[in-house]
Amino acid sequence: MRQNVAPFIAVLVLGGCAQRLHPNPLEGQYRYTCCNVRYERERVAERNLQQGSLLPAGTRVRIDEIRKNRITFKPDGAPILMLVFVGREGYLSLDEYLERLFVTEDQRPAIEQLPKDVSSAVRQARVLPGMTRDQVLMALGYPPVDLTPVLSSPNWRYFLTRREVLEVFFESDTVVRVSQQTDAEW
Repeated sequence: MRQNVAPFIAVLVLGGCAQRLHPNPLEGQYRYTCCNVRYERERVAERNLQQGSLLPAGTRVRIDEIRKNRITFKPDGAPILMLVFVGREGYLSLDEYLERLFVTEDQRPAIEQLPKDVSSAVRQARVLPGMTRDQVLMALGYPPVDLTPVLSSPNWRYFLTRREVLEVFFESDTVVRVSQQTDAEW
């Protein structure tokens, strides 16, 4: 019976090695954050929790390592950060998520060209009535996919804390209202 197990173990070991022989093409690349990104204790929450230190939209980052569910990256002027990607069946893959979060174009020039009140709100990670969906994305990032699976939805939901949700309401492409709810636990 031991002889039958040995080839299986060899396949598992070699399979694990093969995974590192083919690193993700983003590893070692420099990109920019698509939007403001929050982190606590050098960890970025995939759930996009709206608390903690702020890494501004357009921050240049070096993507160091991408594993099955863990990404480490080094932003200019900030510590090395880790994002643990949980992923949820039927939503975004890791590659889709990374393409959203790390973009090839610096967002800062676009932010600077916005009206002064909107530019200030984006830099402060706040949402104002009258902002567009793209401006909300720059300010708060992408809403968690299980709370807002479709970006064309008339409202987007974000976790402010584990018990508070921020809801952004749109008419067409424009914010018309923002509200907070408590006791929304994830």
